[in-house]
Amino acid sequence: MAYSKKTDTNVEMRVIEVSYQNETLYEIPKDWKLDDVYIKYGNLYYKGVLQCDVKSVDLESDHKYPTSIEEHEDGLEYMFDED
Repeated sequence: MAYSKKTDTNVEMRVIEVSYQNETLYEIPKDWKLDDVYIKYGNLYYKGVLQCDVKSVDLESDHKYPTSIEEHEDGLEYMFDED
C-alpha cells in the first residue's frame, strides 16, 4: 500500500481511484444478431467486418455515483505533491 505524508499536519494519506461508467449508443440494423457484433476501441464489427457507417452517440457520465472505488497502488502520490 502506498502512502504519502502531508508535512503540515503529519497525516498519512493514500490514493484511491474512482471509476465512472461511460456509455455509448450504437444504431444497428434490427435484424443483426448481437452475438455477431464486436466492438473494439469504439469500432463496431459485424461478423468480423468493420462497419464504418454505423452511427454512435457517446453519453456523458453524470459523476453522481461511481461504479467502483479502489485503493490505487501504482505510485501516483506525486500527483498530489504541492510545489
